[in-house]
Amino acid sequence: ESPQFARGFYGNVTSWGVGTPVTLTLRLVLEKDCAIQAPDLAFGRAPLVSAFRPVSQSLWVNCSAGEPYSVGLSEGSQPDGSSRRMRSAAGNYLRYQLYKGNSGSERWGHLGQERRTSYSAERNAGRYDGKTQQSFSYRGVIDPDQATPPAASYTDHIVVDVAF
Repeated sequence: ESPQFARGFYGNVTSWGVGTPVTLTLRLVLEKDCAIQAPDLAFGRAPLVSAFRPVSQSLWVNCSAGEPYSVGLSEGSQPDGSSRRMRSAAGNYLRYQLYKGNSGSERWGHLGQERRTSYSAERNAGRYDGKTQQSFSYRGVIDPDQATPPAASYTDHIVVDVAF
């Protein structure tokens, strides 16, 4: 209790006294982290591989304040060399590719120059305030030079990663 602290007859405080200052230290660690929104990319339906048109999509990234970063896209679940492949339940494959931007021919991958920097975002490039989302556009293209595989539903899973 503080010096000169006094209680009255019924236990109520009658004087708080002068007290002694106490130092309170606060600590926290702000870690690098990102929130990623990556909507699915759907090519639709067609009877032949050559009938599929390129499809554009965007993913959104919002990272910790003040830190540039790069975004990579994995090779998918069943790559074949430099081609990404979707797979049917019966084990047939359909080759496709993902490119940077809505019209470019530069492959978006997970290594080196294939990654996209936060400076190259189509929306809010170079803004690192921890509140502003950046948008990265890309285009999916079905390889038109492959034979049309058996009719089925084909899928793949791409991992989006952020590196500081």
